[in-house]
Amino acid sequence: MPLFRTFSYGAASAIALAALAVPLSTGASPSAAIAQSGAETVASGQFRGVGRSHRSSGTARLVRRANGDLVVQLEDFSVTGGPDLRVWVTDAASVRSERHARRANHVDLGRLQRSRGNQSYVIPAGALDGNHRSVVIWCRAFGVLFASAPLS
Repeated sequence: MPLFRTFSYGAASAIALAALAVPLSTGASPSAAIAQSGAETVASGQFRGVGRSHRSSGTARLVRRANGDLVVQLEDFSVTGGPDLRVWVTDAASVRSERHARRANHVDLGRLQRSRGNQSYVIPAGALDGNHRSVVIWCRAFGVLFASAPLS
């Protein structure tokens, strides 16, 4: 029996993402676009890579939209490329190793859209009972942690 529960929302997340992402208008900062849309930032954290070979930077922001939906926004994001990278939201406050990642309850928000730039991922209603404490970039193909951002 696995030590964690995982939920995957694959293609449905991608479709929902297009409809629910907080729009980032050209020329405006992502934070300004969030404020203009009536959404509020619930938590945020800075990405850090794992080891010397997996580098990452940028901000993970948990945003509650005016309609109540929760969205993870990656801002000024960059990560070393890899195969089958996924975006997870976890209930662990600090994910610094594969062991920590595997032990945390998590929700798979789908395939990383791209290794650089602003992007958004919808968190399904009720996921992790609202206990969203970190965002993780995970390589599903090899079971390797690439980056994490603790949320506070």
